[in-house]
Amino acid sequence: MLRSPALREETPPTRPAANAVWTAGFWQWDESSWVWVKGSRQLPPQPAATSRPAEWRIEASGAVFVPGGWSLRLGP
Repeated sequence: MLRSPALREETPPTRPAANAVWTAGFWQWDESSWVWVKGSRQLPPQPAATSRPAEWRIEASGAVFVPGGWSLRLGP
């Protein structure tokens, strides 16, 4: 099974705004090698939005990359 390299240590930069969230970097496979995608500061699209990190999931068909993103609350 193909395994990504160990995560890199990253030092988050200063927050550009009080509500900015750090999204950690991750390894992404580009069909021939692993590429590091740097972490970054992100502003939530809505005040109650929460960030979820990228992850690799092991399924019956193999490893599946699930990109990180924002979880938004819908409705009241």
